[in-house]
Amino acid sequence: MQIPVIIQQASARNFSQDPKQSASTNQKQQQQQHTSNALQSSRYIFYKDPRLRAVAMNLFILAFIIFFSGKATRWLIERYVIDNVSDIPKAKQLGKEDEQQSRKLALLGMQASSEFYKAPKIKPSDLQLQSFFGKNRNFFIQLINDVDTEISNTQSDFDPQYYMLKRLARKKTQPVYGYRLYLSDYIKDDKDMAILNKVLNVSGKEEFEEVAHVLVNEDRMKMPVYKRDATSQAIGFKFIMNPTAIDNIDDLFEALEANKGSNVKYVIMLNTKQWSTPRDMTVQQKLYRKFFYENSSFLENEVKFIEITSNRVAHRFGIQSPNEIYIFQNKNPYSKITEAEQVKFMGLELEKVKCQHLDISEFERKYQKYLSEMDKREFESFLMSEENIDDTFGRLTQFIEDVLINRAQNNVILVNTSQMLKFYKNHFQNRRQDVILVNDVQSKLLEIADNIHQSGNQISIPILLTDVKDAHTYFGMLASEDKCKRLIRYNYLYHDQEKTVLRLEDISNDEKLRAKCEKDYMHLYTLKYDLGDDLSYDSIKKCMSQQQTPHLESDQSKQTELDIVPKLNRENYKQQLNQKEVSIIEVYANNCPGCKKVDSIMSNLKSKLESESKSSQQLVKMNALNEVGFLKDIEKTPSFLVYSKKKNSFVQVDTSVKANDNIDYENSEELTKHLVARIQQAIKQL
Repeated sequence: MQIPVIIQQASARNFSQDPKQSASTNQKQQQQQHTSNALQSSRYIFYKDPRLRAVAMNLFILAFIIFFSGKATRWLIERYVIDNVSDIPKAKQLGKEDEQQSRKLALLGMQASSEFYKAPKIKPSDLQLQSFFGKNRNFFIQLINDVDTEISNTQSDFDPQYYMLKRLARKKTQPVYGYRLYLSDYIKDDKDMAILNKVLNVSGKEEFEEVAHVLVNEDRMKMPVYKRDATSQAIGFKFIMNPTAIDNIDDLFEALEANKGSNVKYVIMLNTKQWSTPRDMTVQQKLYRKFFYENSSFLENEVKFIEITSNRVAHRFGIQSPNEIYIFQNKNPYSKITEAEQVKFMGLELEKVKCQHLDISEFERKYQKYLSEMDKREFESFLMSEENIDDTFGRLTQFIEDVLINRAQNNVILVNTSQMLKFYKNHFQNRRQDVILVNDVQSKLLEIADNIHQSGNQISIPILLTDVKDAHTYFGMLASEDKCKRLIRYNYLYHDQEKTVLRLEDISNDEKLRAKCEKDYMHLYTLKYDLGDDLSYDSIKKCMSQQQTPHLESDQSKQTELDIVPKLNRENYKQQLNQKEVSIIEVYANNCPGCKKVDSIMSNLKSKLESESKSSQQLVKMNALNEVGFLKDIEKTPSFLVYSKKKNSFVQVDTSVKANDNIDYENSEELTKHLVARIQQAIKQL
């Protein structure tokens, strides 16, 4: 068989090649193969990259953790923080009706609050749910009358108190949630109005119009706030806050230890809050809450209100029943409680007093004839009825006032705040009681208190010790360097012209004497005595027996270079006013912001008034607390009086802003011009 020529030639050519050349050819082929494999292996396949797989796995784990931690957090909040959270309506987006309402208001040129229209509406079906108002949540329900009101006058924002409560409550970590309730949703059906009355205590259309909003606190207690009732508006914040709740020993110790060595009082009772509705609270718990809501703001910082929510903690602290109310105080060198039980609690030495007048046995004894006709629940409702609430509530009020004032050992009471000074002043003045006020530095007060306790004070008059700045001004007194010792007798008046002392009872009973006092009211002042540095029994006894000259307030502060105009007081005012034909008197108070503004323009005001008169008039100033007759009718500061030497008469300057006035009080020139114009008008009336 013959081989083809081409194959023969190729075979002959291959066999005829050199072995070295054949080896290099194989090497080149291997290099080409290696290069081809390398190029193929260099192609990037992302799903085979181990680093990317690790990153993806980490992201998946992170998402898994976030998802289930959110679920766990929600479960914990529902379980331990908020009850029945699933039944509480959540804020929804603006509905069609709200969008239409917002557009209509915009067309009328009225701006609607976005927060107001984002707040959920409360329907009758919501109020029928017992769990609608969940525990540990505060509700602000705005009542809107959209039945008899035109759309242009329909309320389009929450009351200002909502934003105030929201801001204040946020600081206490107790947020307030806003809701809207429209009259049109309830007035169509009498059953819906009955539900509104039952749940929110708003009965009928007339009361709906009088109520501005309804507050619901974390204990599901409801309080309608009336439009014209300043009292209910003032206690709204306290109603939302509630007394401090303590459920463990450590927190109770910290609360008491924070005021160790001071005379801060603690009003404490047991309230486990295990009742289904607030109506199930005991009479004592209801009275305790009522006092806290209505009166605690007057006792702020010096009286603390605590509810112990754990039976174990209460029993360890010596409180056995939810029907008991106690007052505790740390043992201190200033003010001690007489007849108080001495107790020790985790190293703290405390004084303890129980309110005996609120024992249920006391009520049963007084209302024994009614007991046979009522069960326990009906009897408690009877005690809290309008007919008996004054007597029932008065027992708790009397107990707290008694501990604060009458049960102070040796009648020594330390006062740390201006609010408590106002409380004591009103208390003694309303009851026409005698009181001694000592205003000095803390070290001096401690020395005075120690001397009184060691001597065994024989004086039955309460002695208020305070280092509060300008404390004397709250009692209408003048003193230099915040130092004064005064005996004030609120049951007496002093006639500065006749130099006689009058009893208020005698004035009330004697018609002629009463008519004379009304005629001479400009010369009558509350009877006071300046005790100087002597707080001894003999010194006070002389004052009580009227053997010492009564004290009349007169500003004794020295004239300084900063005083642009002369200062008047009780001693020099007659001489000073007789120097010019006309005198303009600025009546001021020490801590008055408006008076400080007038001081800043006093130089300009003085030059303008005196330059126009060609030295026939002068500008002077006088503290409003000086006890002189022509200051009796001054109701506010700063005020201006114009005195005519020729007529010996005073005219009060009307500095109020009229409707057509456009004055910027921050602009000194405008304010000066305004005052000069009003003073000149008053001068023309002389």
